Amino acid sequence: MAASRARLGETPLPDLIDGPRDHSSLSRGSALIEIIVLGVFIGVVLLTAIGAAARVLEAGSRASDAAEMAATAMALGSGDDRARALAAAIAPDAESVSITEVGGNFAVIVTIRVGLIGPDGGPVSSIVTGRAIAAPSPHVSSSG
Repeated sequence: MAASRARLGETPLPDLIDGPRDHSSLSRGSALIEIIVLGVFIGVVLLTAIGAAARVLEAGSRASDAAEMAATAMALGSGDDRARALAAAIAPDAESVSITEVGGNFAVIVTIRVGLIGPDGGPVSSIVTGRAIAAPSPHVSSSG
């Protein structure tokens, strides 16, 4: 009699208790979870890279602005201390401000170290520099 039931297309008893043995829905669910985890990981990496690039660009702009302001101050006859104070006001996190006179012109280099990873930069950093050269103003007396 059991053979006649199977022959008539009825489902065998173990399949009625455990359900059909189709594993495709399980694999689709785990694939979806893998895709979500991978997407989150890629998103975090991209956001970190974009944040680092933004910090480098912003620091480079500040370094250039500070160097231009300090070179202009030197060209207008301000002293070395005043030019360094102006550079420090624009780029307070500057690692160094170098002012030299080259061929009668004033060259200023401002260096800033920028952290790249994490909210505070972390141990990985990049160095950006801003450079400017200004000729002494003809309207400023050199006799002091």
